[in-house]
Amino acid sequence: MTIGAKKVAAMGRVPRLAGAALLAAACVGIASSAGPPEVAEAESGLSVREAASDRGLVAARCATGQICVRLGGKEGGVSRLELHARSRGAGSRLWLRLACHERWNGRWKGASLRLVAGESFSKPVEVADTLHLERFEWIDAAPLPEVPDGAEIDLGLEWLSGAAVDVDQWAVLAARARPDPAWSPRVWIDGSEGGPLEVRECDGASVFDGEWVMKLLRESRDDVALLLGASPPPLFLFALRAGDGALDAGPAFQNRFGIFVREDELHLPWRSYAHEISHVFEEQSGVPLPWFLSEGIAGAVDLVVTARRFGREDWTRERELALDRLLVEGDAFHQPGAAAVNPAFLLQRAPADADGRRSAYEWSTALVFAAARTGGDGFFRRLHAGIAEHGVDFVRDVRGERDGLAAAALAGRVLSEAAGADLAELFRSAGLPAAAP
Repeated sequence: MTIGAKKVAAMGRVPRLAGAALLAAACVGIASSAGPPEVAEAESGLSVREAASDRGLVAARCATGQICVRLGGKEGGVSRLELHARSRGAGSRLWLRLACHERWNGRWKGASLRLVAGESFSKPVEVADTLHLERFEWIDAAPLPEVPDGAEIDLGLEWLSGAAVDVDQWAVLAARARPDPAWSPRVWIDGSEGGPLEVRECDGASVFDGEWVMKLLRESRDDVALLLGASPPPLFLFALRAGDGALDAGPAFQNRFGIFVREDELHLPWRSYAHEISHVFEEQSGVPLPWFLSEGIAGAVDLVVTARRFGREDWTRERELALDRLLVEGDAFHQPGAAAVNPAFLLQRAPADADGRRSAYEWSTALVFAAARTGGDGFFRRLHAGIAEHGVDFVRDVRGERDGLAAAALAGRVLSEAAGADLAELFRSAGLPAAAP
C-alpha cells in the first residue's frame, strides 16, 4: 500500500498504522479485505491528511496526535517502510524520530531494524527502549550508500525483531548535521537529580512557559517522592491540546511513566499533578493494585501535597469535610453500616457514568485519607513499603480473581498495617470486606 507523507527539508512525516497503548489499537489500511498491510510507503507530494482522504485510508492516532507508521509488534504493524530520499553527499545519514516501548517477559526491550538500499546495501539499526510509546526521539539510524550528491535513492526500513517501533519522522542529512528541533514538537529536559524529567508538547498543543511548567512538575514529583519514601521514577509530562478527545473525562490522565495534561491546565498543578504522579510511582513499583486502592492513594497523596506545596489549606479543608460527610452519610453507592460490600471497592475500572465515576473516586479517597489521618506521619512511606512487601499477594488476588473481594480485603490489611491501628470500624462503615485473620 502507499501512504503519502509531506517532506520538509528532506524530512518525512509518516502515518500511524496502529494506535499506541493509550487508545484502542487500529490498523490503517485501504478499505478492502486483503488483510493487514505489509509495506507502507512514504513519499513527497501529499500531506498525511490528504493521503488519508484521497486514498480512502483510515488514519489512527495515538493520544499525542502523532501520525506515524508502526513497524513490527503484535498489533498489525507493517514489516517494511519505504522511504524516497535524496542524498546529501558523502557520509549522508538517515535519521529517524521514533518511539519503542514494550514489556517482554517482565522486561522492557528495544528492537532491531535493517536499512536496505538495492540488493547489496544493508545496515543494522538497533533501537533502544524510549521509556514510553509517546516519547519520540531522534536517532542517528544508519549511513546511506555512497551515491552522488543530490541523487534520488529508494530506501527500505525493515523490522527484524524485538518491540514494535513507531516511526514518526525521518530525515536524510549531511555527515555532521543533526535534525532541526523546529521540525518536531518542543521538548524541555531537566538535568537535576532523579529520574529523567521532561515536558513535551503534543500535536497542536502549546506550552506557555516550558521552564515554569518544568519547575511545577519537578516540585510535585519531589514532594510525592518524599511522601512515599521512594526514588523518583522517569517522568514525562505530555501537554495535550485543549479540547482533545483523549481528555474528555478530566483535565489529566496517566499512562506508564507519562502524565497527560491539557495545555490550559498546566498552570494549575493542584488540579492533577500529584494525583497522576502518584500513579507513576505505582507504575515503577510494578505491583498491580485494586482500582480503589490505586485511586485512593493518588487522591489522598494529592490532598497532602496540595496543602503542603501550594498553601491551599482552605480548599484542602473543604475536601476533607466533604470526604468525612461521605463516610458518615453515605450516598447512592453505599450507606454506612450496610451489610453489602461497597461496590466502589470491587471495581476494576472507573464507572462510565459521571455520577458513578465521581462517587467511586470519592469513596476511594475518603477511605485511604481516613486511614492516613489515623496513621499520622510516615503513613504513606509505610504504605508504599507494605505494598512492595505484599507484591506477590497483590499479583495473586488482583489478577487471579473475578469478584475483587480478596483483593479488597488484602488492601484493607495493608492499610491497617500502615496505619498501625485497628481500622475494622472504618472498614465496616465504609463497606470494605474484612481481611482474613
